[in-house]
Amino acid sequence: MKTTIPVLGIDIAKAKFDVCLRLPQGQIRQNTFANDPTGFAQLADWLRPHDLTGLRVGLEATGCYWVSLAHDLYQRKCLVCVLNPAYVKAHGQAQGKRSKTDRVDARLIADFVAQHDCEVWQPLPAELEELRELMRLYADVVALKVSAGQRAEGLRTALAQQLQAQLTRTLQEFVAKVLRAAKTQAAKHSSLAKPVKLLTSIKGVGEITALILTAELPRGRSARTVAGWAGVTPRQFESGTSVFRPPKMCKQGSDYVRQILYWPAITALRCNPAMQVFGRKLAGVGLNKMQIIGAAMHKLLRWAVAIINTGKPFDLSFHELT
Repeated sequence: MKTTIPVLGIDIAKAKFDVCLRLPQGQIRQNTFANDPTGFAQLADWLRPHDLTGLRVGLEATGCYWVSLAHDLYQRKCLVCVLNPAYVKAHGQAQGKRSKTDRVDARLIADFVAQHDCEVWQPLPAELEELRELMRLYADVVALKVSAGQRAEGLRTALAQQLQAQLTRTLQEFVAKVLRAAKTQAAKHSSLAKPVKLLTSIKGVGEITALILTAELPRGRSARTVAGWAGVTPRQFESGTSVFRPPKMCKQGSDYVRQILYWPAITALRCNPAMQVFGRKLAGVGLNKMQIIGAAMHKLLRWAVAIINTGKPFDLSFHELT
């Protein structure tokens, strides 16, 4: 397929990345570079004859390995598109691709960017990026602390119990330290402190939930778009007259957002008048408990997006209470 602009596909790994350059005339150029600043500079030199400015670049959001390269390409005036690996994989399956190598994947990514209108990525503001990294670190350490507590229940020897208790205390102290740093970071910047305060105006949303939502939610997007991005929308499964499965949450997108919404949704169903009415209506049409909780997570996320976009607190008078 011929494209009107050059496109670069990048398959990235921890130590290296493979690239595939599609030129407007249809030629293909491929190469491999180290995933470090030296490799970034070598890539820029390799691309220089083809005019780096305005180049559309696609790379998958694979772990954390893509971040440094994406920032480097952005600084060099490239149009960087950070892709969902699941979509690229489906694109390859639709084309009947049988082989999977780094070079093949780089070419597939370039083909995907050439054929789709991919959203251009931009780095986060520095203060928001720091809050996001702190809250993701907080979530990860909390998971470790929970795992350590569960492991302690099965220990029988005194020495193992003693060391496990020390580990648990260390993790508890570190969780508190990270949370303090995140609160301090949010308090220092009005662009963070304001949405955190506004989000806590929703009954059921506490400070930690507000911090994570402030750090994670995209800005300037519709509530419907963000709900799809977070994976809290229902997935329908039916075909003809004989195949039908109850809708389930699609669970595509940010795990951090979905995980943090679960308990606030349950709390809102108990204490938020608007959510209570919503829950009763869903129960009245036959939804089970988990379906109602999933719908409450969806509703809660939409409220959060509206609050961040408008800069106004939650107003109960806008909601049906009977």
